[in-house]
Amino acid sequence: MTRPPVNRRLDLGSILAIAAAAVAGIAIVVGFTIVGGPGHARDRRLDDITSQKIGQILGVVQCAFDASGIAPIDYPTAAMTRSAPAHGTPPTLCGSSGGMELKVGAGDVPAAPGDVTYLETGPTQIKICANFRIAQDQTVERQAYSSYGGWAIFGEGHPAGGHCQFLDLVKSSIASTVSPEPPYEVRPTDAPD
Repeated sequence: MTRPPVNRRLDLGSILAIAAAAVAGIAIVVGFTIVGGPGHARDRRLDDITSQKIGQILGVVQCAFDASGIAPIDYPTAAMTRSAPAHGTPPTLCGSSGGMELKVGAGDVPAAPGDVTYLETGPTQIKICANFRIAQDQTVERQAYSSYGGWAIFGEGHPAGGHCQFLDLVKSSIASTVSPEPPYEVRPTDAPD
């Protein structure tokens, strides 16, 4: 007894569904590999806030330096310094220009990610340190921040973890609580304390 030939139709629906799911899974993995996952994006946002803190701290310190001619001994002193009088406007407290409420430590590299420390190292010199969650290269920094937005002002990226910069303060020709263009100069990070 011979069997008659059977006309079987191949069901491609389940095969196509499995293939589409595999392609979508690969695309998600490749996307996370290229741009990072949600945790990486969160860390980048938190590091952006850290860089904004640095910009605000430097604005307050520059204001106090312009008013007194010497680097403030600590951040609270800088914030309570009256600004140099601008033409036609009374002086204000350097720390009253708005922005974030800041907790600025004193001394060396802060232990916790997101923290920033300030240290006066000479009459016209300061050291500012931050603890970053992720490393950012120079090109990312330049795209992400204005010239006064934090680490980008130094013209370099930063590693993950603690990182410090030494700055030589220079009197600003603009009398205001926050100078739009920082007049300080960056010294190499291996400069002595």
